[in-house]
Amino acid sequence: MNRTKRSLLVVMAVLAAVVAGAGTARAKAKVIERPVFVTRNNQVIEVSRVVKSDTATVLHVYAKFYPMSNIRIAREAMLTDNNGRTYALRGADGITPGKWLRMPESGETEFRLVFEPVDPRAVSVDFSEGTKERGGWQIWGLRLDGAKRLSAPELPSDIVVHKVDKKTPLPVPMSKFGAATVRGRLLDYRPEMRSTVRYSREGVFSTNFKEPERMKVGDDGTFELSLPVAGTTPVTLSFPELDFSVSVFVEPGVTTDVCVNLRETCRKLSKFHSGDKPYGLPLYVKGPLAGVAQELAMHDADEMSRPADDVIAGMTPAEYKERILSERERVRAVWSKLPVSRATKELALVKTDIATLYMLHNAPIDITYARIRKELVPEDKFSECLRSLNKEMTTDFYPKELLAQINDPHVALASEYSRFVGTLHKLHIKEVLGTDSCRYVVDGEASGLYRGVAKDFIPLKNLSKPGFESLPEAYRMMIGEADKELAKKLEDRKTKTGYNVCEVPAVADSLVFDSIAARYRGKVVLVDIWETWCGPCRSAHGKMAGMKKELADKDVVFVYLVSNSSPKASWDYMIADIPGEHYRLSDKQSDAVMKRFKTSAVPTYIILDRSGKVTFTSIGFRGLAEMKKEITKNL
Repeated sequence: MNRTKRSLLVVMAVLAAVVAGAGTARAKAKVIERPVFVTRNNQVIEVSRVVKSDTATVLHVYAKFYPMSNIRIAREAMLTDNNGRTYALRGADGITPGKWLRMPESGETEFRLVFEPVDPRAVSVDFSEGTKERGGWQIWGLRLDGAKRLSAPELPSDIVVHKVDKKTPLPVPMSKFGAATVRGRLLDYRPEMRSTVRYSREGVFSTNFKEPERMKVGDDGTFELSLPVAGTTPVTLSFPELDFSVSVFVEPGVTTDVCVNLRETCRKLSKFHSGDKPYGLPLYVKGPLAGVAQELAMHDADEMSRPADDVIAGMTPAEYKERILSERERVRAVWSKLPVSRATKELALVKTDIATLYMLHNAPIDITYARIRKELVPEDKFSECLRSLNKEMTTDFYPKELLAQINDPHVALASEYSRFVGTLHKLHIKEVLGTDSCRYVVDGEASGLYRGVAKDFIPLKNLSKPGFESLPEAYRMMIGEADKELAKKLEDRKTKTGYNVCEVPAVADSLVFDSIAARYRGKVVLVDIWETWCGPCRSAHGKMAGMKKELADKDVVFVYLVSNSSPKASWDYMIADIPGEHYRLSDKQSDAVMKRFKTSAVPTYIILDRSGKVTFTSIGFRGLAEMKKEITKNL
């Protein structure tokens, strides 16, 4: 009998014993239905039942994830009780530890995990995938005593709960340049959570185009950060290791105090406890628009939602528009009935309108991607499909009453404005709004200059800036500060080494890829097709940096291809941080490469063995472990 069969029989025997024990000896088996828990670091798994007996502790797990995607539970998964004792995973039913489980089309499944029997005196346990599983799923404070709810966490003495203010309108955001401070605390935090906080500035000077700044959360759950702003600004704080984010408002020279109630944040998102009595508020804030931030956090589910792919795929832009406008009315109706402050309601409606405009603007690309994902359009027809749909995007596609919102000064307080500012540059603004001198145009000019400096790494003096001097002073100072930072970085990069700018072979476009690959025959080659404007491309470069160092003494070459769609100044700047062989292709050369590999998306990865044969292709980054595995199998 092989090892797999023996393990399966053991698990089945344990489960049978537990079931039998539950039915014949209640003193030996205890069932806890829908156990409450303190917090978790994911929104994928939750325990629906715990069965305790003399022979095992069985966790019945409910999982919800993207349909037809994969999940897994590490073999090293374990429980740790409130006294510090650990219990190993013995086996499972419905999932094989260490192996991928494909989610069904419903996106929901259930399985059982069988652990060593927990000490009967234990009040609670922590579930963990073990120390070897970096970023593994964890659930803390899972109660085993049958408690129906937890006590509310102890709040710091200076916490403020803002009352609902039905009279005060949403204030106009201030305009001033300076540094804002955010001080934060996570209630119920433990050092083993090992969380970081990532912070992104929203609005006109959004930093969403780059990897968010990050810092470690202290062992006591506190953090403090500072960032430059040009007035009242929304800021998103993300905690990736705990799988949630919050939004607050900051102002120059002012400190925003943030206290996150992890217990309540997790309860709100729980399948089994979302209807339970709250453990206080999910977020406590002191500072600019504190009451608004607090109330938005309480109702963060009442936002615009995009239809599913199977709905979008069969739509025309006009039908998509009708669906989105209907969704807008639904969200507006919800907010009109919520018991929130006047200022919160006003901002929620502005956010809804800006989100609606953004979705309408994205109609062609959303429909195209949906058709590709549902296999109604082949990947190599992406551009053709997108061009066809774009022809339907006439100026009157956008309702005028919605477009009027982009001149409302309150849009600066909507995080959604970050994605929308500047996107109407292809339309005739004067025709749409009746004027080409408006707030939206000013914001678009400022946003474009800031991104040129901070995203494309082009010094301000090299940018076309006819309207710069007419921008508000705070805007000019914000852009000027980014320009100073860029000047320092450009000076530092003069000493960078380890990257090579290579000449593209002078051959027919269809032969460019083979000619480049031939230069590295005898070595394993990873070809990375990317663009400077592609966030996932840039993120993957950082993730692979450590792997490249590990393989530095191996016969592995990293080749990077970009097209002319990547600004040269941006490319020159970025490649100094990307060791390898860099090629800049013409549009026709790039199209030939993409056509050959039947893709129009970046990043695309291609691995060649020593003979130049393609052994692996991937559209999108599949993770460091898989990339390393595919490279090393060719060494």
